[in-house]
Amino acid sequence: MWKEWVIAVDHIEDPQAVFELGHRAYKEFMGEHLRDSDSESLEALKALSRLLDLAFVEIDADALFEIKRSLEGYGEFTEPAILENVCHSARIHWMIEEERNARRDPILLELMMQAHDIENVIRPNLCRLYWALGRANLRPLEYSKAQTKKGQVVSIGCAITQIEKALWKGRPCLLDEDDFLTIRKFVTGLINEEKERIGLDRLRNWISHRNFVILEDAVLMPVNLRNGKSVKGNRNVVPFDLIRENFLKIRGLTVFMFSFQTMFLVHIVARSGDIRPSLFGSGP
Repeated sequence: MWKEWVIAVDHIEDPQAVFELGHRAYKEFMGEHLRDSDSESLEALKALSRLLDLAFVEIDADALFEIKRSLEGYGEFTEPAILENVCHSARIHWMIEEERNARRDPILLELMMQAHDIENVIRPNLCRLYWALGRANLRPLEYSKAQTKKGQVVSIGCAITQIEKALWKGRPCLLDEDDFLTIRKFVTGLINEEKERIGLDRLRNWISHRNFVILEDAVLMPVNLRNGKSVKGNRNVVPFDLIRENFLKIRGLTVFMFSFQTMFLVHIVARSGDIRPSLFGSGP
């Protein structure tokens, strides 16, 4: 167990202690691949540590219980992937780097990891961010309602849209102006990426449904074939170097969201005790 985790549990009302834990998670995932440009991400992570403090500081027992039940597998929304050790995902990323260093193109692996990271890390944590923003604006939302819509898990596109709407209504009343601007800048960058590129929602769907073909030096997506004939629709011929560029951007966002998730989880454990997943046979 990291010492930063223990310190954060003991000093959960200190956003700096929680940030240090998030920073440790960030470094552990990135390892030797930390870059100077990551300083901007760390500033955003500091702002989010203060946002989480606002979200949890006056949380009532029922709301806390609802989140914990969800994390343990008893609630309306459950998230099996959160039970995994993140090292399994991190190892795949470093395997990809080893392939790159050996001058091989692990294109299929890069594509599959993008879909995995969007669905298992980025999407649920954007929903957690939406939940925290609501509480900072004195408009608390049930945790499961932030993660679902009409009984279905919200898409990555929906997660981005609901945060965009929340932030463009104005600063949450409890949130500091500087932190608000930092968080909004982060979300703005995410929205611009969504509009200018293929988009996280479509990318996740095309890859997960295997609606692409790897060519000699590019990827065709979506394929849009029926009965052996091409169906009208947008086609993207994406060169390998752009696949690589997109993979690195999504990896950076994944690491950031994993760090935010770690800060979120320490609040739950510090305030309501260890998370005991139903999958492992513990009672509700």
